[in-house]
Amino acid sequence: MEFLKERVFTALNADELKVGSKGYFADSLGGLRTQVEPGNTELKCLTAVTNDFNMSRFCTGSSAFTMFYLAEEPQEKKFRPYKDTDEMINHFYRHFNLIPQEYHLPMIWIKAKGVEKNKYLITRFSENDIVTMTFEKCVYSTNLRVLSDDYTYLDGSPCGIEE
Repeated sequence: MEFLKERVFTALNADELKVGSKGYFADSLGGLRTQVEPGNTELKCLTAVTNDFNMSRFCTGSSAFTMFYLAEEPQEKKFRPYKDTDEMINHFYRHFNLIPQEYHLPMIWIKAKGVEKNKYLITRFSENDIVTMTFEKCVYSTNLRVLSDDYTYLDGSPCGIEE
């Protein structure tokens, strides 16, 4: 692989990287250049980028380094709307490690993307793809596609299922 300067990241441009990127880690330019040569080392995953008060900002596992060479950017996860409310409820139980109750539906709270302060409680699950939610004294009904596009669960995870 040809060594390209524009793929080298240091403390100065570390915040431009996405966690999950794959590449090479080193504490010197020579060490980084050696790793990039064909057949020398396998790619490792960037697990964290520390704050700018640290010299070694690039983490892989429990090790931290001062330089990173980007080989592959992480793949974006794709989500689709739930097919119906049964799939939504089952996924919600699995996602939050809840035990399904025979005579009890989960209390599912969501928030609108970009409006973090407003929280909505889903109060009705229809047999098809409609849910009803409440916010203060207002009641809204929407379909699962709108829910997937415009809302997340309170932990920030999407209201949809990974394809």
